[in-house]
Parts: sequence; C-alpha cells; structure tokens
Amino acid sequence: MTGRINTYRAAVPATLRPLMPALKTCEAQLGRFDLDRLEKTSLRTPAVLVGILAAPLKVNANATSSVFIEVAAFAVTGGPEAKRDDAAWAIAEVIAATAHSTQRWGLDDIGEIEKVKISPVLSSALSDRGVSIVVVQWTQKLNGIGTAILEAGVLPPEVYINDEEVSLDDLFEEAAP
Repeated sequence: MTGRINTYRAAVPATLRPLMPALKTCEAQLGRFDLDRLEKTSLRTPAVLVGILAAPLKVNANATSSVFIEVAAFAVTGGPEAKRDDAAWAIAEVIAATAHSTQRWGLDDIGEIEKVKISPVLSSALSDRGVSIVVVQWTQKLNGIGTAILEAGVLPPEVYINDEEVSLDDLFEEAAP
C-alpha cells in the first residue's frame, strides 16, 4: 500500500525520465531541495528532483478527500557556469512544457495542472559549489486521498517505504524522544 500522494511522487519522475535520457538522477524527494541536501548527499548531475512542498487537504461533500498538491521539480546541473546555467534552464523548460493542463502523469482521478512557473534558485553558496538550480513549480488537484490506505476504516499496522514493509509501531518508536 502506497497512497495517492506517494504514487504521484513516483509518477512525475517516471514520466520525466524518458524525456531526458541524459539525466543521471531523476527521482522523488521529500520537500524542497536546498544547499543542506546538496552538501549531505552525493548527487549525480544533471538531475531532476521532484518534491511535494505542501498538500492542503479538502474534504468534499461526498466525504472523500482531495489535496491541492504544490509540486516543485528542481533541475540541478554542474560544470562551468555558463554551460550549467543553460543546461538547468533547458531541463526546466522541458519540465514546464510537460506540466501542461492535460498532464495526468498516468494517474486517474486527478485535476488539471495550474500555476506553472519557472524560477532560478540564486545563491552564492550554490555558485561557489559549481551548481545551478532552476525550479519548476505547479499545483494539481489529486482526488481520493486516503481511500487505498484506509479501505478497512482504520490505519493498517504497516506501510511500505521503497517497496519494503515497515511497521507503524517501529516508525513511531524511532520518532519518540
């Protein structure tokens, strides 16, 4: 069991990857990409990292739930400054062109993409590390939130993370102070 949000998180990179076969990394990540993450991981560039920035929940009149997913796809490149900037913008343009109003990422029960925008992530610290980042952001309504997870009416005793079953008790024990 994965849930609609995790399914969406996997579907976006899976759709983008074949469009840019030269990418060395194209994957989902948790939230915003920043300098902290860059310093803590060895990211192979060029890369696209897709994160959900927020997912405000709306309970519909029929007692189903929807979220208005706020998505960010980060085009990350390295190398000489002029080339890496051009590459980051080119990757972002492909992402933005793919994130059109009829794009559903292979999923059902999903709304139109709205509010697409492209912005550079400017930072002298990024520049000092030889990295350029351009982010493409959009929103999209995702319906049927929680239905697959809560089919029995209660949260199951396990979830799957990266196709590996994990007990919720184990997760909560790890998070306890």
